[in-house]
Amino acid sequence: DCCTIVDHITVATNYFFSPTKVADWFYDSISIVLSEIQKKPQRGMPKVEKVEKNGTIISIILGVGSSRMLYDIVPVVSFKGWPAVAQSWLMENHFWDGKITEEEVISGFYLVPACSYKGKKDNEWRLSFARSEVQLKKCISSSLMQAYQACKAIIIKLLSRPKAISPYHLRSMMLWACDRLPANYLAQEDYAAHFLLGLIDDLQHCLVNKMCPNYFIPQCNMLEHLSEETVMLHARKLSSVRSDPAEH
Repeated sequence: DCCTIVDHITVATNYFFSPTKVADWFYDSISIVLSEIQKKPQRGMPKVEKVEKNGTIISIILGVGSSRMLYDIVPVVSFKGWPAVAQSWLMENHFWDGKITEEEVISGFYLVPACSYKGKKDNEWRLSFARSEVQLKKCISSSLMQAYQACKAIIIKLLSRPKAISPYHLRSMMLWACDRLPANYLAQEDYAAHFLLGLIDDLQHCLVNKMCPNYFIPQCNMLEHLSEETVMLHARKLSSVRSDPAEH
């Protein structure tokens, strides 16, 4: 029920584990569970305010008293080991060398229901290294993480339309910066403001050049599809932020 059928030129029939059909099945399953919970409410349990499907993402709003909590849920296929396409990345020197083991970094990866910019959404999945990112964050200073959170807020507030830069792009840029910059500089605990300006500069550089390699798969440029109009629009917004970050 979760497969699509595609006829090949050799007359053979190919079956693809369809991300869109998996997402539909997942949404139906979540809806049934939440419906049962709503039929039998219990004291202290959050109230389901809203369930919405946005593409392959399920957004759930839960209410507790006057508070509201938003959860975005996405189905994934989990794998142990490491994908061949990212094997060469392991051969390079990285900022986390000697801080955590390679086994911790490559403990597994996911397939998420999302395709490339011009891909086939019914057949294509995207590699996710979220499990590895959790391990790498252990090696990043608190001041750099503060700068990342501030820059992430800027992206969500100012660069959400037209869609071009996301927090995922920013994470890749930050991890590349960790590989590029001296460890003693990155360890400075009172440099959050410096790091924020550096991340904004990196964002501008990536935008103007339409070049943002995926941290784990460097041969994958995540910004090559952007139009010149979108690039210049967001670059101007970032220039405004860079001139006076406190205003934003």
